[in-house]
Amino acid sequence: MKTRLFRLLAWLAALYAAVLCVLYFQQENLLFHPSKISARYAYAFRLPHEEIALPVNGAVLNGLHFRPPHAHSKGAVLFFHGNAGALDSWGEVAQRFAELGYDSYAFDYRGYGKSSGQIHSQADLLADAERMAQYVRQRFPAGSIIVVGNSIGNGMAAHAAAQLRTPKLVLISPYFRLRDLICEKMPFVPPFLIKYPLPTADYLATTPNTQVLIFHGTHDTLIPALHGQRLAQTLGARAQYHELPAGHNDMFSQAALWQTLEQALP
Repeated sequence: MKTRLFRLLAWLAALYAAVLCVLYFQQENLLFHPSKISARYAYAFRLPHEEIALPVNGAVLNGLHFRPPHAHSKGAVLFFHGNAGALDSWGEVAQRFAELGYDSYAFDYRGYGKSSGQIHSQADLLADAERMAQYVRQRFPAGSIIVVGNSIGNGMAAHAAAQLRTPKLVLISPYFRLRDLICEKMPFVPPFLIKYPLPTADYLATTPNTQVLIFHGTHDTLIPALHGQRLAQTLGARAQYHELPAGHNDMFSQAALWQTLEQALP
């Protein structure tokens, strides 16, 4: 009896180790769902735009720059999109920020859209976010740059805002820390195996002068609104928190989101 129990426990331990091994080495496939676009693809948007080829270590990132439809620009917006798709769809969101009066910039992460390379580590993501921020900073003073993150892009946005010391950061459907979210979804995974902790809250702790505008959907089941609420509580007076009657993927179709942004952004 003891021998059978020992064998069962050994088999379960081996199965658990195998599952963890697969999860560790497949994290990129689980977290990132890029769409690829031909290099010859011509973007079609309402507003005039120009493409950007941004060399980084090991890749060239494809980006878009939308100019505001009126002559005067209020500043710049740097937008970090979610974990699926590419700029052929996310460009629509970047375009909306231009229509609010800003020079709007958005880039595909490595392996997305026309961007070359592949994501292998959090260090890749953060280095690329810093390079994107540097590109915009070379064209606008830090005080006139607003960083915006959506979904998985919130961690990169918070990191970029900390690097730039921007006065305003917008987080849409954020996680408190990506590691926390993964542990909530898969509590059997040891935290030390998570290669992409992306601690949004920790990045924000280094930027005490940045005002943070947070939006979250009440029906968001992918990143529950509790994460946005927790961020707002941690940030205290420098956070403005808004909940919208939306899920995770329909936040940008909410008229209240754009109305609030138009009123709240400088």
